[in-house]
Amino acid sequence: DAATPAPAEPATPAAAEKPAAGAPVVVSVKLLEPGAEPQQALRLAPKVGEASLDVEVQLDEKMRLAGRDLPSPSPPRVRMTVSAKVGAVEDGVASYVVAVPKAEAVALDAAPLPAQRLLPLVIGSVRGVEAAARVDALGRVEQPAFPVSGDANPQVKNLAESYLQALQNLPVTFPEEAVGVGARWEVVQQVVSGRFKVQQTVTYTLAALEGTVVKVQVAATQTAHPDGASAGGLPQGATVLSFEGTGSGEKTVDLSGVLPTSAVLQLHGVAELELAKRRGMEPGTLQVIMDVLLKAGPGLDAPDLPKPAPPELPKEEGDEHGHDGHQH
Repeated sequence: DAATPAPAEPATPAAAEKPAAGAPVVVSVKLLEPGAEPQQALRLAPKVGEASLDVEVQLDEKMRLAGRDLPSPSPPRVRMTVSAKVGAVEDGVASYVVAVPKAEAVALDAAPLPAQRLLPLVIGSVRGVEAAARVDALGRVEQPAFPVSGDANPQVKNLAESYLQALQNLPVTFPEEAVGVGARWEVVQQVVSGRFKVQQTVTYTLAALEGTVVKVQVAATQTAHPDGASAGGLPQGATVLSFEGTGSGEKTVDLSGVLPTSAVLQLHGVAELELAKRRGMEPGTLQVIMDVLLKAGPGLDAPDLPKPAPPELPKEEGDEHGHDGHQH
């Protein structure tokens, strides 16, 4: 579920307002390998009370129209404190309020000037949001989108929702069956990633199990949603041709809580759109390359995971005279 940043320049083709997203919708869970003995059923058993987790999100989005890069400076990394207050647990389902009481930009003074002006407004829209949520014993979460203020201008609102959208990658879903170290299971989810509806397949590998502490390695693939990839907010006349994404990382979960205790996750997605001719916009193929880095808890101190190299597009006619693909 690669949450994506809103472009920093309102004039770029993908700057239209996009929808927010809540928790992923779990379609299926399939055990691939049960792992070694001893084995046990992994079940969340949250306790009433409050816990918090420090999270950092780095967003990066590049756009290419007809093979030429468009201006799309990346916003700074944002650090948030995410809290979860469990109010009740009934029949294995925990009801809680998830909130973001603190948020700040990291190294804002080193960011481009447009980002320095924009990010304080974005932080103001992120800080203080909350939503009611439920999670069952298998880790399947029900949570609506965080209610970002509608008073924010579309650019601020889009970027605030993109940072919050990255938080949908925190939960871990477990299989019904008992598992041991080395077990692998596959979770198919439907998510909103930026402006796109995505079907995401996450493969978890159980790396360690000590008491109630579960450590998993994560590998993810993303494709366009079977019912269509547009989630709204795309440029007028745009048609989604394809969406492909990958992800990797690791998470640590204590079964006594609703938030993971640590996470490092890198997501990479590439969408291709066909743009129709309209005022101020030439027709062509728009490629949107999205990267999301999420780090949480002790994972904040882990080195950043490497980004995959962006795919190469064939040069358009007229580019053979040394054009480097960048606008100056």
